Amino acid sequence: MELDNEFASTGQILAKRYEVVKILGTGSNGIVYLVRGLKDGELHAMKVFRAQDLAEQEPRMRFEREALALSHLTHENLVTLHEFGVLPDGRPFYVAEYVSGDSLEKILDRDDRLETRRLGRIVLQICNAMEYAHQSGVVHRDLKPGNILLMDIPGYQTESVRIVDFGLVRFTADREDNGRLTQEGIAVGSPAYMSPEQCKGKETDGRSDIYSLGCIMYEMLTGRPPFTAPYPMAIMMKQVSTPVEKPSSLADDLKVDEGLEAVVLKCLEKDPSERYQSMQALEAALETILQSITPG
Repeated sequence: MELDNEFASTGQILAKRYEVVKILGTGSNGIVYLVRGLKDGELHAMKVFRAQDLAEQEPRMRFEREALALSHLTHENLVTLHEFGVLPDGRPFYVAEYVSGDSLEKILDRDDRLETRRLGRIVLQICNAMEYAHQSGVVHRDLKPGNILLMDIPGYQTESVRIVDFGLVRFTADREDNGRLTQEGIAVGSPAYMSPEQCKGKETDGRSDIYSLGCIMYEMLTGRPPFTAPYPMAIMMKQVSTPVEKPSSLADDLKVDEGLEAVVLKCLEKDPSERYQSMQALEAALETILQSITPG
């Protein structure tokens, strides 16, 4: 038996092909390991379903849908799936590209705010990847700094984005099946980055991801997400009904380009019809603003 408890230990062999190097962390519905392929010696990220959820149908369906979504998405800014299978103890797993870089969350913890042009280079990649995902019928529903990885590529000045953790994915072309996973009135996601409609448990589409990206851009500009509170429910209530403060109003020393601020605030409209209607439209607006900003 490959696993005798919830966590695999360093050196343990999983699926007869992968040696555990270390635990990378926990995702929305599983444990993520850094593993080394026994045949090729390459490093991979392996996500293993939680043993405690084996008897639960919904978490397993979400895990399998995440793997299914990744198997249908091939984009340079989305993590690449290599393999999907089931361990001897019945736990499903998938093996994906290992991204050797920091999450945007860690970078913001360290740097607090990002310089405008760096922000733009990162967000444009996210827009491009998510436009592709949306056109493929996939809504992420959990965009947040912790799910955006940044890696340096030799010879390139721009950090390369990889978007990970599609554990809350929704297929827009498969409404009947989605209904079993996300019933009306049930809210799922990370409160600080959830759209108002997501907080209310309503049906979501790509515009919900645009709102989440607006929250991320707000944090990249100011050092904090648009709404904070001691409890998740309080944050969700603010997402639904509290007007967002302009980033430029938060501190006297905070210099924010007016055009960029307008782009962020449009992403954060409570009514989805008032936001950008596609990631492509957001990308175009952002490119226009960045062209007008003097480097440095």
